[in-house]
Amino acid sequence: MKQTKRLLALAIALCLMLTACSGAPADGETTNAETQDTPVQTGVVPEASYDSDDLNDKWTEETCTVITLADGDSTVSGPGAAAQEGGVLISAGGTYVLRGTLSDGSVVIDAPDTALVRLVLDGVAIHCETSAALYSKKAAKTVIILAEGSENRLSDGTQYVYETEGDDEPNAALFAKDDLTINGLGSLHVEGNYNNGIVSRDDLRVVSGNVTVTAADDAVMGRDLVAVRGGELHLEAVDDAIKSTNDTDASKGSIVIDDGSFTLTCGGDGIQAERSILITGGDFTITAGGGSGNSAGDDEASAKGIKATDTLTIRGGSFVIDSYDDALHSNSSIAVEGGTLSLSTGDDGIHADSVLTVSGGDIAVTQSYEGMESAQISISGGSIAIVASDDGINVAGGNDATPASGRRSDRFQSGSSADRLTVSGGTVTVNAQGDGLDANGSIYITGGTVLVDGPTEGGDGAIDYDGVFEISGGTLVAVGSAQMAQSVSSGSTQPAVLIIAEEQQSAGTPVQLTDDEGNVLLCYVPVKSWQSAVVSLPALSSGETCRAYAGGSAGAVVTGGLCDGGDVAQAKLVGEAELTAASVTIGSAAGGFGRGPGAGGDRQPPDGQTTPGGENPPDGSTQPGGERPARGDAAGGQRPGRMPGDTEDPPQAQP
Repeated sequence: MKQTKRLLALAIALCLMLTACSGAPADGETTNAETQDTPVQTGVVPEASYDSDDLNDKWTEETCTVITLADGDSTVSGPGAAAQEGGVLISAGGTYVLRGTLSDGSVVIDAPDTALVRLVLDGVAIHCETSAALYSKKAAKTVIILAEGSENRLSDGTQYVYETEGDDEPNAALFAKDDLTINGLGSLHVEGNYNNGIVSRDDLRVVSGNVTVTAADDAVMGRDLVAVRGGELHLEAVDDAIKSTNDTDASKGSIVIDDGSFTLTCGGDGIQAERSILITGGDFTITAGGGSGNSAGDDEASAKGIKATDTLTIRGGSFVIDSYDDALHSNSSIAVEGGTLSLSTGDDGIHADSVLTVSGGDIAVTQSYEGMESAQISISGGSIAIVASDDGINVAGGNDATPASGRRSDRFQSGSSADRLTVSGGTVTVNAQGDGLDANGSIYITGGTVLVDGPTEGGDGAIDYDGVFEISGGTLVAVGSAQMAQSVSSGSTQPAVLIIAEEQQSAGTPVQLTDDEGNVLLCYVPVKSWQSAVVSLPALSSGETCRAYAGGSAGAVVTGGLCDGGDVAQAKLVGEAELTAASVTIGSAAGGFGRGPGAGGDRQPPDGQTTPGGENPPDGSTQPGGERPARGDAAGGQRPGRMPGDTEDPPQAQP
């Protein structure tokens, strides 16, 4: 959006300083130009089920086949298995107890495809130099039970030898071609030195147990499904930590997590699904791609915290994510309905290509390039706090500039009338060096609290939109620089005030608004220097007079910079205005006026001001000597559309 800002700034740079109160819409301007439709999540939310075999970790040695592993001297007591050169072959369903050590051998399951094979690992250490340490070649389901208090280890070498040239399976230290379940109260340590750690070609379920994996590629993979309902997973992978990869069946390739403790360190994505992801609980600590501060990351690789090709739904859980790339990412839609999320990222905090909805939870984006980004964003609940080195909340395109590192940004198509930010509830606080709220489409606020500390100078604004900005309820405070300041549009039913101070105010200088009797309606303490502020409150009523102040004393901070009261006795009066329009302006035009009404916002010179040509410009005004360019168009050509992409190396946000 930088190109439009520069062009508009040239067109209005000659506006003179004047204390004024202005808010009437330009001639020909229409209201309610777009119909407000609240964005909703698209796609299918995945499910996972567990049968009695998955949940059963009970066993009695007297009814089991006992396998004692030893180099060259393994023994089998009971039916269904036999010792063979290099290890043990299990050929029938049943429950098998494994103990002992193989320094270069394997346990292979080759049973009927209707067989349930239960393996009780009760103190085993198996290493195979040329293949998987534990390989379920054929069965209906393999259940690994970690005996209570036991420690078990599986590992492989760095080179496999396959029976047939061209084979690529197995490719993990623990590999199953069938469904694989892990449960029990023991521990399992897996080293995947050749490729992956744990792989199921069908469904992988983790019910309980303490599982540690290090892998040369991916740590844990279930091709058709990964489902976790408990246990502890400590995963370290050169590529992805947890992934599901089926991209040929729309009903498969998903991840469902209900509970558990996860410590994931990976060069690629922390959790990645070819289809959808649902998380309802659990504790997650994820470091992806070296983290947000990594200055030597791979610009071509995906290094996201949690990534889904289709839907990503979070209903609960505790998340601490430090990622080189996006913390949460979907090529489709994201819904955050609950949970506690602390996100630090070198790119976007939360990015969805189509729809992002937040209805609950506590989200803190502590470092990001852009805090939240999607073509459509809906916030109806929860608490959101964003720190961004560029835009705080970005609908569609946004700033098209490439950061200094040259890393690719997420790309969208050009903005459309469907692109919108809708806020109906919750609390949103934004600290952005670029635009605070940036919409290539429109903005609608019907409730909730939105507090923005925007840019301190330059061609960005606390609010930036192309369509309309209509507010009918809730609390809005957006402070920033004055050069490109925008207020709400004329279709708003709750009045707004655009305050422009005569000069830049230092950080911590309160913005205060009173009624004509001196009662303080608003006291807000910005964390950065400011010159403009947009304020809309339920307490503002059409026809009443209000006064704006800079300075004075503030009461206790309630949330963000919003205080529970203030005192204007020592404050400087910026000006006063009667609320005769959807938005009125109080103060000085010292910085020039930002975007014209056609570029979002009913901004025009104060009464009596004219453009260099002598006439007050109507809606959609042109530049001197030429046509006003469409927002985002570069001089002499159209700005490229933004397309979905993976990576970018933005500068770190400043607190």
